[in-house]
Amino acid sequence: MLKSIPNFDWFKLKKIDFHGDVIKQILCTAAEENNILAIKTGTNDFIYEGYVSCDGEFIHMKCIDVSTAKLMECVELPISKINWIGFGEAEQMLLDYAHKEISCKVLYRLIISDTELSNEGYSERIHIGIFGTKAIAEATAAYYLENIAGFKEYSCRYQVEEKCVYGSLTNSELKEVWIVWGYSYNDKGDETDIIESQLFCTKEQAENELERLKSDYKRDEWGVDKYIIGAKNCTEGFIRV
Repeated sequence: MLKSIPNFDWFKLKKIDFHGDVIKQILCTAAEENNILAIKTGTNDFIYEGYVSCDGEFIHMKCIDVSTAKLMECVELPISKINWIGFGEAEQMLLDYAHKEISCKVLYRLIISDTELSNEGYSERIHIGIFGTKAIAEATAAYYLENIAGFKEYSCRYQVEEKCVYGSLTNSELKEVWIVWGYSYNDKGDETDIIESQLFCTKEQAENELERLKSDYKRDEWGVDKYIIGAKNCTEGFIRV
């Protein structure tokens, strides 16, 4: 196993076309340095571009609209399916700069995964809540992992996702948000190829985004959910059956 990779700049203007530990190290380096990547998976010619975070055998990518430099949906991709990575090119640097110049309200979504029930192509993710600060989300995660049934007994780990809030409000205080999701089923009936939008202030705005995503992506199931900011889910914990 490779223990390290050259400095990230070494790969500048390169497109990587191989599998294994090197790909994982590139992904982790990009996540740590908050660099934009371009990724292709399987035989699909579609290129995902955006920021990544690593979660075991998966990455979660916050996709960027190349025409507006705004965050769009968040997709979950198995690392084993990645067959092409591009980064460090001029257009990606410009996209990164343009996106960071655009300001938006950010909230923090807490997800806790049961790693023992996850496998290649499927991740057992439990939505805990959406919070106003990263510190609150992380403190909530620590409390669940130490005190709540199921989370404290089993091999669980948490992830905090940044989510931008789009749309306009008639009132000044944001109390609830809406998110669009979609997924397909694998041959075991597990939810895979999960896609999620950023957050929206109203259901109408989210439903408009739902129609856009349906036209761009093929998934077995689609839906729109409302979340109260600061509310916690699964407070009684869980048991395996």
